[in-house]
Amino acid sequence: MAMTGSEGRSPLEAARELAPKIRACADEIEAERELPRALFEALADAGLFQLAFPRVLGGSELDLPTYIQVIEELGKADASTGWIVNQGGIFATYAARMPRDVARSIWVDTPRGVVANSPAPTCKAVVVPGGYRVTGRQGFSTGCRHAAWVAAHSQVVENGQVRVLEDGQPEARYLFVPVSSAELLDTWH
Repeated sequence: MAMTGSEGRSPLEAARELAPKIRACADEIEAERELPRALFEALADAGLFQLAFPRVLGGSELDLPTYIQVIEELGKADASTGWIVNQGGIFATYAARMPRDVARSIWVDTPRGVVANSPAPTCKAVVVPGGYRVTGRQGFSTGCRHAAWVAAHSQVVENGQVRVLEDGQPEARYLFVPVSSAELLDTWH
């Protein structure tokens, strides 16, 4: 994974260089409700979906002011593109709270490893030996059509009951599922 792109550009330089291509795709992005595949690949190959990926794992881990500048630059070219890249950046920060081997399998070992999510915990994570079995349906998610992984926001269920935390709240987790194990339904209209 080349966090600064194959030409060694900084993320801000990459965003500025891609801006004309993004602007040229704006009508198509709006009509199709997704990034054209070639644009997604250019953004991913420039490392722009993983701007906040931890340095200890080989990422850029951009400081917040620079991160915001990159997102602003993309957003000036097309607001939806800025939004989609920002969502990828937000989820790349989750790598800092995961076992390193798991984070690497999601963001480093997966070509163009991008994660899509849903904010509401609409899935169930049933405790099974060795982990969880995730079931349910979550809303259409930003960037899901190009994502390699879905972060399924799920309530944890054990022995048929929602597991409750010490503060009385239901336990909820983001569980990362390969998009190949999910069915994407087009509910964004």
